[in-house]
Amino acid sequence: MFAEPNKGVALYAYNHKTDIIFTFRPEAEISYDFRNQEQHKKIILEQFENVGWRTKELLKELINSKSFSTSFAR
Repeated sequence: MFAEPNKGVALYAYNHKTDIIFTFRPEAEISYDFRNQEQHKKIILEQFENVGWRTKELLKELINSKSFSTSFAR
């Protein structure tokens, strides 16, 4: 698990499966289409492009993920 102000990355492995969780709180509201998963990935990539730890490695996994889901709260 890694955290910095307003951003977090967590990696959970269990039952031969791994979940990667990216959480963030943007400075301003982000407009997005809730149906567009590629747009969601782009938002996450932009939010985490300069975050440390293993984030770059985990973002590569996000790009190639076949089981991607998001939950945006307002």
